[in-house]
Amino acid sequence: HDGNVVSASGDSDRSKEREVAIVLFAAELLETFTVSDETYKRTKEALGGKDSVLVEINAIVGYYAYVAFTLNVFKIPSGVQPTD
Repeated sequence: HDGNVVSASGDSDRSKEREVAIVLFAAELLETFTVSDETYKRTKEALGGKDSVLVEINAIVGYYAYVAFTLNVFKIPSGVQPTD
């Protein structure tokens, strides 16, 4: 088994591993405002050892939190359609 076998659903095992690691990283970051050393290490390994990808994930999670905070503070309802 080479770690990159495509499953019946079309997703590779490696792809699933990466996805799960990213979701767990993001969830922990949002819940605790940080990540444990174990989560950091596991996610970095799943992403091929690239700190740069962790920086991107951290930035994306932070940006979406910022957007959510802004929408909540100004009580912007969901589903609002822009007017012309």
